[in-house]
Amino acid sequence: MIRPALAVVLAAAALAGCATTPAPYYPDVRPSADGAHRTILSMDRKAGDFQGAFRQARDFCGDVHAKRPVVVSEVSRYVGTMDESTYNAMRTATQVAMGVGGAVGVFANKERASDAGFGTAVAGGIGHQIMSPGYEYTLSFRCE
Repeated sequence: MIRPALAVVLAAAALAGCATTPAPYYPDVRPSADGAHRTILSMDRKAGDFQGAFRQARDFCGDVHAKRPVVVSEVSRYVGTMDESTYNAMRTATQVAMGVGGAVGVFANKERASDAGFGTAVAGGIGHQIMSPGYEYTLSFRCE
């Protein structure tokens, strides 16, 4: 009776170990026939996520070509639908509303002030989530 139960536990542990092994992750890599590949990420801010893009390039080059990535170029551009300065102002305003509203909600002495603070934080969070990423970061690389 103990052996079948032990076998079930060991099998479950083995399957869980396989399930937690990270798979190659490069969903944003755009392979190219001429070898000039790109990783394209959508971003909230103009500063690109070099580490994330390069990690995907490294996984792609290692898995597909058994080589390492070499960066050719990187570019960040605004792709939003509204004016870029308006987008940045609204993005900053939503972050400020979340931070200040949360602080007021936690540290307020009166229940009404606390409720208003949390309401402001929630509204800022909703506004932040509604806005689509306004920038596109592209890392161009070759596998060598």
